[in-house]
Amino acid sequence: MEPAQRAAAKALAAWREQRAMKHDKPRGWILHDETLRALAETLPATAAELGAVRGMPPGVARKQAEELLGLIAESRQQAGNEPPAQRTARPEPEQMARIQRVSARVREIGEQLALSPELLATRRDVEQLVLNGEPGVFMKGWRQTVLGNEVVSLAS
Repeated sequence: MEPAQRAAAKALAAWREQRAMKHDKPRGWILHDETLRALAETLPATAAELGAVRGMPPGVARKQAEELLGLIAESRQQAGNEPPAQRTARPEPEQMARIQRVSARVREIGEQLALSPELLATRRDVEQLVLNGEPGVFMKGWRQTVLGNEVVSLAS
C-alpha cells in the first residue's frame, strides 16, 4: 500500500476497534476486513464515492459517512509519517530454481524425520535465505543441526 493508504487503513482500523468495543460487537460486524481494505485503497472523498466502495454496507455509508470521510481526510495528512511503499521484485529464474531446490531438500529431510516440512522451515524462510542471504532459522537451535550448512550451501 502507498503511505496514504496505509495511514487510512490504520485510522479506519482504530475507528472500527473503538466502535466494536463500545458496542460489544465483533470487528467484522462493524466493518469487514475486505471493506476496510477497499476503503483504504480507494480513499473516497465524497459520500457517493464512499457508498460505491466494494462491500460497503449502505447503512454504514449513510450513517457514518461524515465520520469515515473525516478519518480518511485526516489520514492523508498523516501519510507523511508512513514509510514509502516497498516494491518487491520478482525473483530471477535462477533464484526460483534455488528456492525450489532448497524447498525440495527441506521436504526430503522432513520426510526422513517424519516431520512436517513447515516445522523445519517455511517458504518465507527459504526465500529469505535465497534472496537476502539471511540464514535465519537454518542456523539456529536444533534446525542448525538438522538443516544447517547443507541447506545454506544449496541456497548459494
